[in-house]
Amino acid sequence: MPHQVLIEVCQGPECDKCGGPKLLAELTMLGIAAQAGHCQGLCHEAPMARIGKRAIADATVDKIAIRLEQQSA
Repeated sequence: MPHQVLIEVCQGPECDKCGGPKLLAELTMLGIAAQAGHCQGLCHEAPMARIGKRAIADATVDKIAIRLEQQSA
């Protein structure tokens, strides 16, 4: 069974204003397992997502999909 990568989308105040909840909803609708994450203190990079230990600044569905593809290659 393949290892499931943990994807967290920050739901802190700045990421909330910059689209964090919308990004989380879009990922879920696409069947990408993601969860709400706590503020990581990277507000200047909002919305911020994390795949495992790697942060994704100005996160989008496309950026997350590309990172997932890179990790599985």
